[in-house]
Amino acid sequence: MAIPCPMCKEPLGLDLKFILKNPKSGCPHCSTIFNFTINEEIKTSFYSAIKEIESVKKSYSGTVKFK
Repeated sequence: MAIPCPMCKEPLGLDLKFILKNPKSGCPHCSTIFNFTINEEIKTSFYSAIKEIESVKKSYSGTVKFK
């Protein structure tokens, strides 16, 4: 789910993976600059969770349909 700009409320089209790779970005609608810098522990935890989700999806492939 994409997050809205806190200033103009327009959708930014950003997701957590994009924000982690590009912590500094700007709103394409109102040009507000964002700094989403986070510490390495949170990044590691996020990528670990994504890896676990993909593992579960793989183990159930063919029997369960994921969106």
